[in-house]
Amino acid sequence: MDEDAGVPDDGVIESPAELLRAVPISMFSISGQLRFDGERLTFRGGLGDRLRLDAPVAELHSVAPMASMGLHVWHGEDRYRFTIGALSPSTVNTGSDVGDAVNAAGRLPAAARADRRNRGTTANLVSRLQAGAGEPPPGLRVRPPWPGWSWWVGIIVATLVLVAVITGIVFLTG
Repeated sequence: MDEDAGVPDDGVIESPAELLRAVPISMFSISGQLRFDGERLTFRGGLGDRLRLDAPVAELHSVAPMASMGLHVWHGEDRYRFTIGALSPSTVNTGSDVGDAVNAAGRLPAAARADRRNRGTTANLVSRLQAGAGEPPPGLRVRPPWPGWSWWVGIIVATLVLVAVITGIVFLTG
């Protein structure tokens, strides 16, 4: 397998994934395992490792990449948004600012490899699903995925709201 490109030898793509809910931030997502075996797409996750999606590829439609780190797919009238891949290696807090900075710099190559692998897996999965997916049911309004720039705007707005809330709490309690 070419690890960086996310291309398996046996045709099965299996990856950690996050099922995004109505608000696409990790606080509201469901962690689990996404699996594509060439004929079916399945996702298990959440409490009890519940099966949340199990569909033949031919029943899926409107497959699209989502900011090159995820997948937007419909099964009938249900929309699923996934971010694909494992998170970058976790951080270790040594208690020393210098030690933490050196640690973080040392993890950059591993994080870059993980990001490249996740993007390759996503691109491979999207192209294979698009090749086998069907058409949407007649009359169904399919909303396209958000463009990449909108994710950044969302992150910036969420950050500004959080800073405003914290600032407001500080002023009210100070």
